[in-house]
Amino acid sequence: MNPVRASLRFPQVTVALTLMLVLCGAYALLRMPRREDPKIHVRIGIVAAYYPGASAAEVENQVTQKIEQRLFKLEGVRRERTYSTSMNGAMFVNVELENELTDTEKFWSKLRLDMAELKATELPEGVRAPSSITISATLSRCCSQSTASHTDTGN
Repeated sequence: MNPVRASLRFPQVTVALTLMLVLCGAYALLRMPRREDPKIHVRIGIVAAYYPGASAAEVENQVTQKIEQRLFKLEGVRRERTYSTSMNGAMFVNVELENELTDTEKFWSKLRLDMAELKATELPEGVRAPSSITISATLSRCCSQSTASHTDTGN
C-alpha cells in the first residue's frame, strides 16, 4: 500500500506517530548534555626544535634522532603514523596518538615535560627548546599538503 494513501486513510495513526516523534525529540533535547567548551581529544601534534646555523644532517644527527628516541619511549604514540622532517636549522616531528589513549591532555603535558628535560640534558647548546604544538587532524592534513606542494615545486 502507498504510504501517502495510508496516512490519508488512517489520520489517527499519522497524528499519533507525529506526536510520538515530537515528544521523543523534545525529551532528547532536554536530556542532552551541554558544555560551553566540548571535550575534544586532540590526537595529532607537532614537536618543533630550532638549531640556528646547523645543516640538515647536523639537525638530524644531533637533535631529531634524540627527540624521536625519547618520543617513542612514551606510551600512546603511533609509531607507524609518526614521522619527522629535518632541514637546515629546524626539525619537526608530526606525532599521532593511539586511538585507545583516553587522557590526551595528560600525554601532551608529559611530552612537554620530557622535551624540556631532553633539552636540559642531551641536546647541544644553541638548540631552541623543543616545543610541542597540539593541533586538530584537519589542520594537520592541510599543513602537510601545503608543505608537500611547496616542497614539490622547489620554492
